[in-house]
Amino acid sequence: MPKIGEAQLRHAKHYVTALKTADELYLRGGSAAYESLHSLDLDYDNVELAQRSAEAYLNSNSDAAALCIEFALGGRHILGIRQPTESLIQWLHSGLQSADRLGDKLSAQDCHTGLGLAHCRLGDTRVGIEHHSEALAIAHETYDKKGEAIALGNLGIAYENLGDYTRALEFHRKALTLDREIGYRRGEGATLSNLGNTHAVLGDRKLAIAYCEQALNVAVEMGDLRAESNRLSNLGVIYMDLGEYDKAIKHFTRSLEISRKLGDTRGESADLDNLGLAYAETGNVDKALECHDDSLKITQITGDKNAESSCWGNLGAAYARLRRFDRAIACYERCITLVRDTKNRQLEANQLGNLGGAYAELGQFQKGIELVEHSLAIMREIGDMEGVAVQLNNLAELNVRTGNIFTARILFLKSLEIFKDIGSPSVGVVRQALEQLDDNQAYANSSGLA
Repeated sequence: MPKIGEAQLRHAKHYVTALKTADELYLRGGSAAYESLHSLDLDYDNVELAQRSAEAYLNSNSDAAALCIEFALGGRHILGIRQPTESLIQWLHSGLQSADRLGDKLSAQDCHTGLGLAHCRLGDTRVGIEHHSEALAIAHETYDKKGEAIALGNLGIAYENLGDYTRALEFHRKALTLDREIGYRRGEGATLSNLGNTHAVLGDRKLAIAYCEQALNVAVEMGDLRAESNRLSNLGVIYMDLGEYDKAIKHFTRSLEISRKLGDTRGESADLDNLGLAYAETGNVDKALECHDDSLKITQITGDKNAESSCWGNLGAAYARLRRFDRAIACYERCITLVRDTKNRQLEANQLGNLGGAYAELGQFQKGIELVEHSLAIMREIGDMEGVAVQLNNLAELNVRTGNIFTARILFLKSLEIFKDIGSPSVGVVRQALEQLDDNQAYANSSGLA
C-alpha cells in the first residue's frame, strides 16, 4: 500500500496551519477579517492541493487522517465565503470518516454540524436534520453544552425550512437558554436572529424586528462583519414583507457594502438578489432586472450552481411581473435544469410551481396544473409542509380558473388545514379565497347560472 511521503506531510501541515491562522484572524472581525481573506486567497490553491494529499491516505495513515479533520474544521468560518458547497461536503465527509477512524467524537460532532448546514443549504433538509441530530446526540453524550446549543439552533432552522414552525421555535428557545447559561455570545446572536426569522414568517414582524436588531447589535459588538451583513439582510426581508421598501433597500445596500468589502461573493450575490426583489416590489422592474443580472454574473464566475439557479428563478419572477411570460418561462426552465444538477429538491419544487403559473397565464391551464402537481409531489416527498400547502392553494386557484369549483374547494380546505397545523399567517389568505368562492357560487345559484 502506498504511503504518504514526508514532504507531502510537511506541505499539508504547513497549509492546514495557514488555513487555521486565517480562520482565527477572520474571527477577530474588522480589518483583520479583510486581511485574513487576502491571506486565504494567496494560499487557497495550495490548501486544496494539501487537503487532497491528506485525503488520499486517510485510511492508511493516522497523521493524514488527523490532517483531514483539521482541513474540514480548521477553516469552518472563513471557508464559507470562498468554498463551493459541494467541495465543502467532500472535505467534511473525509473529516467525519477520519474522526470515526480515530475515535474523535468531538470532531465527528463538528463534522456532522457542517454537513447538516451544507445539505440544508442545498435544500436537502431531511439529510441535514439527520446530521444535526447526530451532532446533538454526541453533544449530549459528551456533556458539551455549547455543541448542544449549536445543534438545537441548527435543528430549529431546518424545521423552519420544512414549515414546522412550532418545532422550530421550540428548538430556538432551548438554544437561547443554553447560549445565555454558558455565556456563548456569538451563539446568542445567531439564535436571536433565528428567532427573529421564525417570528417574521409567522407574521409577528414587530417581535421579529426586535429579535433581529438585538442580533445585529451582538454582531457589531463582536466585530463579526459577516454576521452583521446577514442580519442587515434579514431585517431587510422583514421590512420588505411589511411593505416598507425604502427601509428594505437601505438594509440590503448596507449588507451589500459589507459583502463587497469582505470579498464575500456569495453574500454579494444574495444581497443583489434581495435588492432586485425589493426594487421589483416598488415597481422599478428594470432596476430589479439589473440587480438580478449582476447577481447572475457573479454566480457564473464563481461556479456556484445553487446560487445561479436562484438567480434564474428571480429573473423569471421579474419577467412575470412585466407579463413577459415567454421570457419568464425560459428563466424558470433554466433554473430547473440547474437545480436538478445540484439536487436542490426544494428549489426545484418552487420553480415548477412558478413555471406552472406562467403557463397558466398564457392560457395553457392543463400544462400549468400538471407542473404544479409535480411541484406538490416533490414537496410531499421532502416533507415541506408549507410548500405542500402553497401548491395545494395554487392548484385550487387554477381549478377555479378552469371552472372546477368543487375540486377547488377541496384543495383550498386541504391547504387551510395544513396552514392551521403549522401556524402559518397564510390561513387568512385561504379563508378569504374560500369566502370569495362561496360568494361567487351563491351569486351563480341565485342567477340560475350554476
